[in-house]
Amino acid sequence: MKYLDNNAVTVDCILTKLGREKLSEGLGEFQIVKFACGDDEVDYRLWDTANSNGTAYYGQAIENMPVVEANPNETKTMRHKLITLSKNSQRLPAITLDGGITSFTIESNLTSPLVLKPVTYNPSGGNAGLGYTATITNGAVLKIEGTSGPGATKGGNAGGGTNLAQSKGIQTNTDNKTVTATGMEFNILPVAQYNENKTAQIMITGNETGGFIMVTITVNKQTVNVPTV
Repeated sequence: MKYLDNNAVTVDCILTKLGREKLSEGLGEFQIVKFACGDDEVDYRLWDTANSNGTAYYGQAIENMPVVEANPNETKTMRHKLITLSKNSQRLPAITLDGGITSFTIESNLTSPLVLKPVTYNPSGGNAGLGYTATITNGAVLKIEGTSGPGATKGGNAGGGTNLAQSKGIQTNTDNKTVTATGMEFNILPVAQYNENKTAQIMITGNETGGFIMVTITVNKQTVNVPTV
């Protein structure tokens, strides 16, 4: 037994289904090769330059803030990732969509994919090397495929998908059926809806510079004409 002090850091994490499978295999199969840090829970307005105790106490309120627990929903956490910029950077990276539209409505019987092309500015042309990661909040509403660029992936389920029509995405959240794909552009197709219109969001994040954009897509329910007898 030992006591934890300020020199020890406890990391709380939730493994995806794939992560749990790798961990159960043992023999060094579970290897963390990349990670990201974020400051979603930090309120920088609490930085107090008027603290009478001196400069060492300006950030006391921030340092005493509670740290949020791990959340398996990628659209609800790590929305403000810590990134490294050049020393002379004056603006934070930002992402938009080519055309500027971030809300779409598509039909259940759409056959030609809706193409989402993210564009990074500040700096212009950022993420040209590693591209973007797109996460759909509900794979029961949309299907996704990452295209053009190194590391582009379809959103395949555990068994994989050979094309966009078959692909439903990597299910990283069993409750919300989160779907993830990577690439420079993304092809989107609907999952046919028959009872009601359904909406899902897509969070597109830059893999190099950070920054993200939220896209909302509504799938209209499909109506079926039944011939009268």
